[in-house]
Amino acid sequence: MKTTARLREAERASGEGHDSETLIFFHWRRRPEFFSTIAVSVRLSVSFEEMVDTVLVDLFGQHPMFETIRWRLVEWSLDNRLLRPQWTASLSANGFRRASLLSFDSGSSHLSPTPKHPLVGQTGR
Repeated sequence: MKTTARLREAERASGEGHDSETLIFFHWRRRPEFFSTIAVSVRLSVSFEEMVDTVLVDLFGQHPMFETIRWRLVEWSLDNRLLRPQWTASLSANGFRRASLLSFDSGSSHLSPTPKHPLVGQTGR
C-alpha cells in the first residue's frame, strides 16, 4: 500500500521509526461517498502533518473537494473528543492510541477556491 511506504520513507528521513505500527480508523464526516471508517496501520511516531500528507491523501485524495481543503481549519475529533492537533508533534503526543478513531469535518466553510494542500500538483490529484 502506498500509505505505508510513504510513512516509512518519512520516518527514515526524520530518523524515527522505532515504534510499531498500530491500527487507526479514519472517518470524513458528512461525506456520503465515505460512509464508513477506514482502518490503516500507522506508526504513532509519525507527525500529525505527515499523517495528513500521506494517509489522508491516499485514502481520500481522489475526492474532487479534497484538494481545496484548508487543513488548519478542519474540525478534528479523536475518539469522539475535540482535537486541536499539534501539527509537528507525533500522533502519540497528540493522544492517538491503538485503534483510535480520527474523524474530520471539512465543512463548506473550510473550503478554499484554490488548492492549499502541499501535495496537490505533486501527486496528480
